Amino acid sequence: MEIPQIEDLDEVVDALRVKNNAPWVTQPIQGIEGTDPMIYSIEEVTATEGGDAMIFKQELRIIGNGSFYYPLEHKAPAGKYVVSIRVTNEGYSRVIKDIYTFVVK
Repeated sequence: MEIPQIEDLDEVVDALRVKNNAPWVTQPIQGIEGTDPMIYSIEEVTATEGGDAMIFKQELRIIGNGSFYYPLEHKAPAGKYVVSIRVTNEGYSRVIKDIYTFVVK
């Protein structure tokens, strides 16, 4: 997913997003099998191309169905961020490495 800086958004196309301060949202993660409830958590973020993994990880959220939320107004600098997650359910836990890539412009 590409995430532009707020000052780079199109004032017409992105007017509703800015008005509502709507975050960037991914589709739910697919292809993970297991018994519900499954709990998703962010395990690790790596950054390249000028990014700051610590800042990006602090701002990134993942919800119950495996969708990522990233705030419209963020502090992470431009860069490429690769995210690994942990999926847990009763008696089982597994890290899925490099499941999603974000590019902050």
